[in-house]
Amino acid sequence: MQKRTLVFDVDEVICHEHFFPILNNYLKEHGKPTYKTVDCFTTALYIDVDDTVFKTPKELDDFLNYYFKVDSYAGLKPIDGATEALKTLSSNPSYEVVLATSCMYTNRTRDFLREYTDKIGWILENLPFINPKNIITSSRKDLLRGYAIVDDNPNNLSGDFEKKILFSARHNKTISKAELDKSGIVRANSWQEVLDILQIS
Repeated sequence: MQKRTLVFDVDEVICHEHFFPILNNYLKEHGKPTYKTVDCFTTALYIDVDDTVFKTPKELDDFLNYYFKVDSYAGLKPIDGATEALKTLSSNPSYEVVLATSCMYTNRTRDFLREYTDKIGWILENLPFINPKNIITSSRKDLLRGYAIVDDNPNNLSGDFEKKILFSARHNKTISKAELDKSGIVRANSWQEVLDILQIS
């Protein structure tokens, strides 16, 4: 029997937001006001950083130079239920579990490879049951296909999939069910809901 391919995003689906604590550390070290919670930002965090935190290209560039020198995934914890759910799915002979993850600021080609290295290192350490050959690094998730895809960004749910699942995150909470229905997308607020949608007990 042919396996059903399940594609999962990593950031804000499997692991918590990694960008926010680094941003706050940078602001603190440079004597600038920090943010109490990540909920201060209304869209994907790196977009807000471009638009509101740093007022000039040089300020943003200085921060990114700092960002790419640290291990951006060090100490991050998996989102509740992610490890257990992925382990269950990976052990099921009916499914092929694939992780598809992109990188921010891909125009900085010499730097984003470092972020990929940090991210893949985190995956191998925290999800050792995932086949390394099933880790895809790409921003073009619309080119992927399979049985189901889970992502926190609705723009990444346009590929050829029978089930498209939007994993709830602070930046997509305002997207209504009616809007999601138009694109054939269903929302999951937890990993248990992901399993329920996939009809896996």
